[in-house]
Amino acid sequence: MNSLKVSVPSSLQKANLDFGKTPFVEFLTPKMPKIKGSMIYVTRSKKRGRTIENSSEIDRLLTKSGFEIIDTEGMSILDQATIFNNSAIVVGVHGAGLTNLLFHQPGQLSLFEIFHPDFAHPHYRWMAGAYNFAYQAIVGDFSLENGNFQLDPIKFKSQLDTFLARVVTQ
Repeated sequence: MNSLKVSVPSSLQKANLDFGKTPFVEFLTPKMPKIKGSMIYVTRSKKRGRTIENSSEIDRLLTKSGFEIIDTEGMSILDQATIFNNSAIVVGVHGAGLTNLLFHQPGQLSLFEIFHPDFAHPHYRWMAGAYNFAYQAIVGDFSLENGNFQLDPIKFKSQLDTFLARVVTQ
């Protein structure tokens, strides 16, 4: 398992975050349904790059595990905020779609992040640390096609199952 060892920058420390006090979040919060507990997989559109080449295999694994597959591209901000606010577990390919984690209350979410082997940035790890989210990451394997990557389904399933066993029993 590849793990990231990073510290949370002071600007993202819990003391410097004021979740729920921004006018934007306060505006959206009353409009969001209060149905909690969904598990979502945030995929990336193939036209955006850094996508999983064997995504149909990964999609099947996640669907069998109870995940809803979503692509935030083209969704309204309110729809994105609602989906992320209602999620308990998020699996996602590193990208802008995961920024919607900001719409979730601290300490009540688990994030399993998937990285392209050339693009393992700690942004969402820092956010997970600052918001006290459970976190795990996996790094895919290089591919020769279009800058995308492969994800070993056996390795992924094993790490996902271990992660789910840890976070569901918390």
